[in-house]
Amino acid sequence: MGEARRKRLTGQPGGDGAAQLQVKKEWPTFVIIRHGVAPINADYVKNFCMQVDANSSAVEVKCAPVKGDLKDCFPLVEKQVQNSGGSLVLGWAIWEIVGQMIEAELHAVWRSAEGDLIDISPRERRFNSITFLPDTKGLDFSRQVDNIRHPLTADPRIHKFIELHRQRFALFNEGDLADKMGVVELSPQAARELYLIERELDSLPFLAVE
Repeated sequence: MGEARRKRLTGQPGGDGAAQLQVKKEWPTFVIIRHGVAPINADYVKNFCMQVDANSSAVEVKCAPVKGDLKDCFPLVEKQVQNSGGSLVLGWAIWEIVGQMIEAELHAVWRSAEGDLIDISPRERRFNSITFLPDTKGLDFSRQVDNIRHPLTADPRIHKFIELHRQRFALFNEGDLADKMGVVELSPQAARELYLIERELDSLPFLAVE
């Protein structure tokens, strides 16, 4: 998934910031928010998809998860292609926090030899289908691509949430870091900035969305 191969702070930087800090790319777990599948026929979803890729149209893709890493769709689909034929289709999974935010996440699904699009990625939460926007821009998934987020409310907490994640992604993907996955090292200054970003995210008073 697009921003699923993420980096996360694994410790708190010391006050003097004297040493580099190892971090792992993954989603921070401190904000309790549950994404749902964005409704494919809603006008605001169609408008959002137009902003993401004006030459594409969203489709409903059924889910048939296989065993594998919850964090990374690309190797799963590549393996499926090797074993069963078909092809990898790159695009965006369109998610929604109801009434608060809509989000596009870089994602890959499998096109079977019969031409059917199937989402084989396992998730902690099971879905029957997802809203998927095929890519027409020739995106490169060998490097990290940030999620595209758009607020559905004027609530300043949502706007702050989006901005903090933009800053977080920029921090983790500056220079050569953009080509690195898994555990990476941040400079003392960057580690301190990351700590402040994650602390501020942790302070946002979100409620769980069921």
